[in-house]
Amino acid sequence: MSTRLRLLTDCRTAFGADLPLPTAVLLDRLKADPEAPWPDYGPNGLTAMKLGTILRVYEIRSGNIRFLDGTQAKGYQRADFTDAWARYSRTPRTLAEKHIIQGLGARKLRDMSAEDVDKWLAE
Repeated sequence: MSTRLRLLTDCRTAFGADLPLPTAVLLDRLKADPEAPWPDYGPNGLTAMKLGTILRVYEIRSGNIRFLDGTQAKGYQRADFTDAWARYSRTPRTLAEKHIIQGLGARKLRDMSAEDVDKWLAE
């Protein structure tokens, strides 16, 4: 997996359910993953500038964000990542949405309810 794609995938994990994240928080979460290369990415680890440079390839840019507590900081909106995640991240969900599973005919997994999937697996 390329460094850019790895960063995009790791950002999805770092965001969790949060909608906007300050750049500093996103960087802290990325660097906290012991299996990720971000703490050692360059002499100072992944920086805000390097993060912005890599994400710009996906047309994702930081901006001024006003948070619910009234504070304002540079950061990223989760919504700015959704197109890139859908296009480039190969998570099980996106794979299921794009591919027809053997035995389902023209039905895609995303069109099935959990009950339908259970019935299909039981057959």
